[in-house]
Amino acid sequence: MDSSNAMNINILQQFSQLLFLQSMASGKPLNSMNPAMFGFPQPQQYFQQPDVIHVSRESAKPLQEWMNQHINNPYPTHSDVQKLSLQTGFSFKQIRNWFTNNRHRYEQSLGSKPLPWIKNDSPNSKKIWKSEPSTEILSALLLK
Repeated sequence: MDSSNAMNINILQQFSQLLFLQSMASGKPLNSMNPAMFGFPQPQQYFQQPDVIHVSRESAKPLQEWMNQHINNPYPTHSDVQKLSLQTGFSFKQIRNWFTNNRHRYEQSLGSKPLPWIKNDSPNSKKIWKSEPSTEILSALLLK
């Protein structure tokens, strides 16, 4: 064996002894070694999710105010959602979900009273008519 191989083996032995001693001192087994011990960043630092702000009644007050001001059309545009996101710190999805849920709750609270807005079609709804049906089609259907 040449001297460079012997030196490499010696370095590896010293490194494994260092790992063993550090694991014993920390009380953690070898399989839970932290790369930060050796100056490497934590793996989760590369994949950290942005801090999520939880939606509460208090934190959603700007959304409720917007809905109250736009009760005849409570469907915020993309730019409205961006402004509300900057104001509240909520994500785009959190804001869209809040409006969807809140419109539903408002509708439920009205019972049989009419809604103050015209419902937008959901993307999954199936329309029978692409446009207003002609009177000929309607009369033909009624005569059958």
